[in-house]
Amino acid sequence: MLDISNNALWFLTSLFIVCILYYLIEKISKNKIQTFIYSLTLLILGIFLNKISPILLPWNLDTSLICVSFYALGNLTSNSKIFNIERISTLKVNLILVISFIINIICIKYNGDINLSTGVYSNFSLFYVGALSGIFMYVCISIIISRYFKLFNTLLSYLGGHTMNIMIYHMIILNLIIYPIMNRFPILYKYNNNLSFGFLCAIVIILAILIVEYFIKKIKSLIRLNIIYTK
Repeated sequence: MLDISNNALWFLTSLFIVCILYYLIEKISKNKIQTFIYSLTLLILGIFLNKISPILLPWNLDTSLICVSFYALGNLTSNSKIFNIERISTLKVNLILVISFIINIICIKYNGDINLSTGVYSNFSLFYVGALSGIFMYVCISIIISRYFKLFNTLLSYLGGHTMNIMIYHMIILNLIIYPIMNRFPILYKYNNNLSFGFLCAIVIILAILIVEYFIKKIKSLIRLNIIYTK
């Protein structure tokens, strides 16, 4: 199933389960403390299922149980005065960014392979701390971009509006464009794990998807006009 250009789609079903779980948690919780306790309970249950189950659970249920704690953390802190983005000074943002970056690098260095889609976490403590530090790191980067790089912020916001299409179709573009080119020019495999090569692939994939999406919208608008004129 993970070799037919759909290996990113596990995330959609897992996210669907996460949303349902958090909805149920909020329904039965009377305050934020209970929400935190229930989320922590599901986290422990997810770890337990991951350890004892010899097979992957349907719709990545064990992964969803673990990831609902991240979802809960985002919701619990989004309305908190302590985490009010508008009030955090640039100095504090930079400090949190540096600390989060250092912690994240340490976790990456000392942990093993991580693959949420197949339930691989290696050292779970390092995985979780690394994930949290990564979240804080990218939140800080987002704050800095939104404050001081308006043009880049606009570009990222535009891409953010097309995230679903990019996630769904990027593997198809890889198989139709990138891999055939690499097979035609085997020397490119030397750079397969190179960061700049990955960045170039990302640009090609995003441009291809946006171009296709643009023409699809044009075709849809022509069909609508044709229907209107026909009526």
